[in-house]
Amino acid sequence: MNTTERQIQDITELLAMLDEEMLKEIKNFTHFLIEKQKKREAFENHVLQAEQEPPIRFKTVQEAMKAIRNEAGI
Repeated sequence: MNTTERQIQDITELLAMLDEEMLKEIKNFTHFLIEKQKKREAFENHVLQAEQEPPIRFKTVQEAMKAIRNEAGI
C-alpha cells in the first residue's frame, strides 16, 4: 500500500468516529481547500504565462505613464 492510500485509509477511520455535524463541517472545509488550491494553481499559471511575455521598456517615466493612461482610457 502506498503512502497516499494509507493516508486516505487513516482519514477514513478517523471520519467514522465523528458525528454528522462535524462531517458536514469537514466536507465544507474540504471544498474550501479545493477551491483555494484551484485559485492558487490558476494564479501560478497566470504568472508563468506573464513571465514568458517579453518585457516592455520605455525610454522615460513620462512615456510609461502615457502608455498606462492610454491603456486605462484616461
